Amino acid sequence: MSLILSALLIGSSLIILSNKGFMILDLPFLGIIGFILSAIIGLWLIISTLRSKNY
Repeated sequence: MSLILSALLIGSSLIILSNKGFMILDLPFLGIIGFILSAIIGLWLIISTLRSKNY
């Protein structure tokens, strides 16, 4: 899951830097959606890791 998260972050960064496509607040829409999905997946990954503490 962390590999997918890192790929999504890198891809979204490249889309943001391209400045092409449908723009919202002078940022590409797909890049914004990618960062939002990355935040959701990242939070889910952190929460699931903290919940599964088996010491």
